[in-house]
Amino acid sequence: MTFWDRVFFESPSLPLQGFVIRAVISYLWLLMMARLMGQRMLGRLTMFDLVVAIAVGQIAASPNTTPQFSLVVNMLGITVWSLMHITISRLTTRFPAWRRVFAGEPIVVMRDGRVLERNMARAALTFDDLMEELRQRNVPKLTDVEFAVFEPSGKISVVQKADRKPLTPKDLGLPVSLEGMPMIVILQGRVLDDALREAGRTREWLDAKLAEYGVGDIRDVVVAQVDTEGNLYLDLREDTAPQPQSTVKPSTLATLRKAAADLKTFSLETDDDAAAAMYRELANQLDAMVERLEPHLSPPAEPPARGPETRDEHGR
Repeated sequence: MTFWDRVFFESPSLPLQGFVIRAVISYLWLLMMARLMGQRMLGRLTMFDLVVAIAVGQIAASPNTTPQFSLVVNMLGITVWSLMHITISRLTTRFPAWRRVFAGEPIVVMRDGRVLERNMARAALTFDDLMEELRQRNVPKLTDVEFAVFEPSGKISVVQKADRKPLTPKDLGLPVSLEGMPMIVILQGRVLDDALREAGRTREWLDAKLAEYGVGDIRDVVVAQVDTEGNLYLDLREDTAPQPQSTVKPSTLATLRKAAADLKTFSLETDDDAAAAMYRELANQLDAMVERLEPHLSPPAEPPARGPETRDEHGR
């Protein structure tokens, strides 16, 4: 029996390099099967997904620890389980009744602020589990919950009562614009050109922005993110260094304020009533402009400085 026969088929013994080769092949085969099964198995693990994952893991591990197991037979077993999972997933997508058989069905555990104890018992949920999920969704009060549903994936979906939800701009009738997806354009000192192009920016724009923030060497930037409005967030390699801030926007705001103040002064100094009225009108327009631009041009507030820690007489 040759070395490769011992790697792929049953063998009374196998050298160390044979186990290494089996492990590499098993890993690559598992990775390919996982990609075929899709990302749903990772994001939403149902009971059926869990059974398949345990079975496939056990099959894959056997030839990597025992030479008497055939690698080819185990790869065939992994393939059969994976194809069975893919087939049943497709069937449950097309026929909802099958999904209830293989994946289970949602269970309502709360309705109108009341806990449904029987359904909690069906889902094998404790009150501690329920309260933990509610706190994670920032709904610590039971009376604020309209519905809480235990999903087949093991997660709890929470729907707040309409009168307990926080106000949104839509509730207030305020127009808002879509923010879009911020893009990471620098990572570990390297420019991500594809992300930069997707954000609609160029290298020249990025260089100008870095200069605006006082960054001389791009290798000092750990991560840089740009939003759809062209605002750049920078995180430098030195954690103790102050957060870099743009100096252009605050100076623009100060210039507009100074211009408004100068126009008001001019209106007081001139003897021409028409000119004074014009100065006052322009000053009022600038004041209105400053009020609208201030949220966008003002630097973000610095976090409050933390004082030295104090301890009581017991060292706490």
